[in-house]
Amino acid sequence: MAAQLVQHPAGRITAAFGESAAREAAYRFVENDRFSVSQLSAAMFEASARQASAWNEIIVPVDGVNFTVAHAGPGFGPVCIKHHAQGAHAMTALALTPDGVPLGVLGQVFWTRSAKRAPVYAKDRRPIAARETGYWLTAITQACEALQRHAPTTRPWFQLDRGGDCADVLLHALGTGANVTVRACYDRVVTGGKLWGKAARGTYLGSYQLRVAKPGQRPRLATLHVRARLVELHLRPGGLPLNRLVRQHMWVVEARELRRSGVLWRLLTTKPATTLAQACHVIAAYTRRWRIEELHLAWKSGACGIEQSWLRRREHFYKWATITCAVAARLERIKLLSRTEPDRNALDEFSRDEIDAAIALRKPK
Repeated sequence: MAAQLVQHPAGRITAAFGESAAREAAYRFVENDRFSVSQLSAAMFEASARQASAWNEIIVPVDGVNFTVAHAGPGFGPVCIKHHAQGAHAMTALALTPDGVPLGVLGQVFWTRSAKRAPVYAKDRRPIAARETGYWLTAITQACEALQRHAPTTRPWFQLDRGGDCADVLLHALGTGANVTVRACYDRVVTGGKLWGKAARGTYLGSYQLRVAKPGQRPRLATLHVRARLVELHLRPGGLPLNRLVRQHMWVVEARELRRSGVLWRLLTTKPATTLAQACHVIAAYTRRWRIEELHLAWKSGACGIEQSWLRRREHFYKWATITCAVAARLERIKLLSRTEPDRNALDEFSRDEIDAAIALRKPK
């Protein structure tokens, strides 16, 4: 099914499979209750981990995505509080080579939201497993377990956006023994003051230039000044029982443009940043996090268009979404390889039949 879906990516089963027998088989597969989506996902995690075994360290961005389904049936929930659209959510851990080329999905968990509002964060005493924060922990755990089983010599370097700047997420990721980089969202308490102030007074390491292009504006060349220092974070996990304060050392790397409303990144990382080269390595690795956004685009509304699946039950949607996610990851891999390794032998990624079909379908014929 996945092999045929790669040839004809589509969100609807009727569009992906042209023959009536293939369509019927696909519907029977996703509607089969004798296996779960977790079993289907495990095969995807294993294949991705085996691909990653060729590297000592890989980059693993983790992020969530929501789906507004075309037809909301039993089991779907609200996408967000502000909109009444129905759908589902997923948290994904994507394996990348050090150069940022996708290898596959190492961890993934689906869920739906309840129509009932969650407690205010400051007063929320639910266990972490009962909050959406728990899905970050699940995806990170799945990625680590897949690598331990099938690529024991490969170490993940997790890249988290500001949604991952949470004490529970940070401590869980650090507890796995992996390297972690997260874009700081909060002016946290650190030993001797606050994080923002410590970052601004860090050791000046140098500067570099970056081409910045915003929608509707002309591209410009920005000069970013880089500072870094080791800080001791004061982290208090949430939930009940009330947990004690945990002190954790991490490096904070600040890349700041000296202009009003200029570029400003503050990254917390386990990687040392004592030189400009080390700090730029941390920044460059974090920029690879954007690959998961491109995966989500191809998965949701791009080539795979999972939001247009029209599957009416949540469990059926999850199974079909898992298959299309694997396909989207392969499409993104092919796209990136064509840009980073244009001279690579096509037989490394395609079968002979696929290559012949591409030649036959090229335009002009």
